[in-house]
Amino acid sequence: MHSAIAVANYFIRKAQQEEQPITLLQLLKLTYIAHGWHLAVLNRALFEERVKAWQYGPVIPAVYHEFKRYGSGPISQVGMITDAWSGARTVPDEQLEPDTRDVLDRVWIAYRHFTAAQLVHITHQDDSPWKQCYEGPTESPTIPEGLIKSHFQNKASANQAAEAVSP
Repeated sequence: MHSAIAVANYFIRKAQQEEQPITLLQLLKLTYIAHGWHLAVLNRALFEERVKAWQYGPVIPAVYHEFKRYGSGPISQVGMITDAWSGARTVPDEQLEPDTRDVLDRVWIAYRHFTAAQLVHITHQDDSPWKQCYEGPTESPTIPEGLIKSHFQNKASANQAAEAVSP
């Protein structure tokens, strides 16, 4: 399992390689979507942090707090984590297993051109885990991993059914 910051850094590096700006809101949604697909496809969590139901959709608080200084502008540097014992800030280990890298690459290819608003719309759909858990701007419940996994498994099944009937 990885840190959510390491996963976010993977997407930041992909964006930098393609000279494509990436904002905090896009990064939050891509990290969440990658976690959902990782749960559905590989049957294991992508990162250890829990996803919260915030006003603008599912959020991994560690990712939000690390990159919030960019506001709505493009993120220009990878994130760091703080060691709980020493307080030292370091870039997290970003060694990814081949199957995890494959999921992240597929998420990047599928979602990289969506705007922040489009990604918010995707994560706010009526059947989404966020919609089922969000309780208003003063609450931030955790979205259960089982609910996220089930949602993305259903998306995978629907995609397979659509491909089976495509010409």
